[in-house]
Order: sequence, then structure tokens, then C-alpha cells
Amino acid sequence: MSALQIIGLEAVNMKALKAVRLTFDANDNLVTVGGENAAGKSSVLDVIESCLSNPVRNLARKGTEESRGTVILKDSETDAVFNVSRVIRSGQTMIEVTTEAPGGMGTTKLNKPSDFIKSLQGKSSLSLDPLDFLNGKPAEQRDILAEVLGIKGTLDAIEAECKEKRAAYKLVEAKQKAAEDRFKAMPDFTDVPATEVEAGPLLAELQAINDRNAAKAKLRNQRFTSDQMISDCQARMDEIDRQIAELQLRKAEQKEKQDKYALWLTENPEPEADESAAHIQVQIEAISDTNKKIRANAEKAKARQEWAEQEEIRATAFREVRELEAEKKKILAAQQMPVQGLDFSFAEDQEQAFGVKGQSAYDGLTLNGIPFSSASHAQQLEAAVSIALAGAGRVRVILIRDASTLDNKKLQALAEAAQKQDALVIAEIVSNKNDDGSYDRRTTFTIEDGELVQTE
Repeated sequence: MSALQIIGLEAVNMKALKAVRLTFDANDNLVTVGGENAAGKSSVLDVIESCLSNPVRNLARKGTEESRGTVILKDSETDAVFNVSRVIRSGQTMIEVTTEAPGGMGTTKLNKPSDFIKSLQGKSSLSLDPLDFLNGKPAEQRDILAEVLGIKGTLDAIEAECKEKRAAYKLVEAKQKAAEDRFKAMPDFTDVPATEVEAGPLLAELQAINDRNAAKAKLRNQRFTSDQMISDCQARMDEIDRQIAELQLRKAEQKEKQDKYALWLTENPEPEADESAAHIQVQIEAISDTNKKIRANAEKAKARQEWAEQEEIRATAFREVRELEAEKKKILAAQQMPVQGLDFSFAEDQEQAFGVKGQSAYDGLTLNGIPFSSASHAQQLEAAVSIALAGAGRVRVILIRDASTLDNKKLQALAEAAQKQDALVIAEIVSNKNDDGSYDRRTTFTIEDGELVQTE
């Protein structure tokens, strides 16, 4: 379909505009709209966006019953004129489109204006602001280009999957390294049997010896006590002898006790020496040490198995990310770039591909083989304009909302870059009013208090 050129604009009660009519020179591809802050210049660009794309907000001027903004388009091949209007009544917005046939053949109102608006649009409803692209970071420029090419959603989905795989890879890699370190730190005993040794019989024999020795110790204690009692009885007998008259009866009692203990000593001779259990204890300790080594060998074998399993998972994650990166490269390589020599840059080495340095697998743009930021300003500007227009439809217009940051030379260079692609640049510029009523920067149109006050 043929291209359409903006040749005029009319606005009544649209945002800050009261009643404005602008006519654009068909031979001039740069239109600047100037004025002080809040004068209404940005409303001109808002009207264009509202008429040629889906409006995102209500542009009706406060306190008015009806607002209307109209963009006038001309077909470059047939000279037919289209009036595209956004009308707002009582908070309701609608679109109206009329067409004027060449040679005064009459005006026709289209029944399906929304279909006409859709026919104007390309991959995006309007072209992007090239200054937004130029001022963006490398990753932002990359995403803008991907969106213009219509592949950003696909790339984002692949990148999200890559991110998930990289995270899984790092987690598995950490587990694999921990398993490896644990395995290597474990001792390896080669002089022990494969299964643990039974120490039960020796423990029983050790317990029996300990029981017998305990009985002997008890007997020794009892004998010692008996010896003490004999001495005590003898002392008491001596006392009784000195007190025969008074203690005869008690002496007899003590004699009876003495005879009892003497009989017990006769019946319970001195026990043999304690048995030695040292050799049993040595054997038990040897078995315990052997079994400890056997368990250590089993743990090490388990750690080796875990190490091998994590290594396999890690290799799988590595392969899957590589496959996703290859798919992404294939998608990007198949794209028709809006600028010759423009390409996505890739991080080829493994560390970058797996995000070790915090980089993704495609981290910016290149122009003629060098980073985009290293290209000349003229090359960057032409590329930005081409990218901005790549998603445009039949109306090849570039809207720049912060052109005040550009001097006249750079603004003209931007216009020249747009002219090469038959595009119209409409730029908003802050121009302040001097004491004599003039403005400190010349513009195509000057807006003051919502009205057109000056035309260059």
C-alpha cells in the first residue's frame, strides 16, 4: 500500500490546546513545535498519537463538552486526502475518518474507521523516538531492536529458559563440587574386610571377667571389715576384763561375736588374684577401629556416586543452555535488519554464556562489526532513525518529545537521516520568550497558552 504523508493538523479543546490549525510544507521533512513549558506544544504530538494509534488517555480539555483532534493525511500516489479525527464527547471517545477524492470529487465518511487506523499501522502503532534508542543502554537498545523486529517475546522466552537452566546449572555445579570435595577429603582404608566384624562373644567374655573381679573386690572388702571387727572386739574384751563385775555378760556376747567372725574367716579363705582382661579389650578396640574404617569406605563410595550423578546433571544443563543459545542465534541470524551492518552481539565463551560474569548470551548491538556505541554519531543517528521507522506503517513520521537536548546542527542531521527514508520528523522544543516578545529559539510553529502565535 502507498505511503501517507501528514500535511496538517487541527485541534480544538485537546489537552492544553484551545484551537490550533497547522499546515505542513510537503517539501519540508522537519517540523519543530516550540513554546515554553506547559504552553501546549506536547499536546500537538499527543493529538497525532491519539489519531493514528490507540489512545492511552483522555485528551479532552477540562471544562469542555466536546474535544476534537484531526490529522490530515495525503496519499503519495493518488493525492487522496484523509481526515482522521479523534472526538471526545462527555467522556466517550470515538474515531472518525473522511476521505476527499482528488479534484474536488467529494467527501466520503468511512463506515469502519478503526479498520482504516489498523491499515496505517505497522509492527508498532507509531515509530519510536530515536532519542530514546540513542540514550538507552546497550541492553535496552538490543531489546528495542528485538521488539521492532517482532522477536522480543520469543527471545525473552528463550532467555528466561536459559536463565532457569543457568540457575539450575549453578546449583548442580555447587552440589557436584561439594560431593567431589567430600569424596576427596575422605580416607581410604585398604587393609580391612568389606563387612563389619562381630565383637559380641568378646564383649560377653569381658563382662564375665569384670563380674568375677567385682565379686572378689567385694570379698576383700568384707575380710578387711572382719579384721577390723576382731580388733575392736579384743579391745572391748580388755575393757570388760577390767570391769569383770559389771561387764561379764557383755563379754560373753562379744566372745560369741568373735567366734562367729572367726568361723566366717575360716569358711571364706583369701580369694585368688584378679584375672587380666587387657587382651580382650585390645581385641574389641581393634574390631571397633576396623568397623569404623569399613563404614568410612562405604560413605566414600556413596560420595563418589553422588559426585558422578551431579556431574551428569551438570553436563546435561550445560548442553541444554548451549542448544537454547544456538536457537536464539539462529532466530537473530534470520532477521532482516533495518540497517546494513547492524547485528546482535554475542558472548561466546562458556563463562559468559552461563552468566558467571553476569552477562547474557546476547548483550548488545554491533554496527559494522564494532560495538554500537563506538560507531560515529552520524552512523548511530541514521541507524536510530532506521530502527525507529522499521516498525512504522503507512504514515512514516517520527515524533521527538525532547528535541531541546539537540542543537540545530544535530537536529538537522536527524532530519537528513529521516529524509533518506521519506519520513517526517515532528520535534517538540522548549523555546523561552524574551522580554521583547521574541523567542530564544526559532521553530516552525510556536504555541503560547494553547494557541498558535507564530509560524516561521
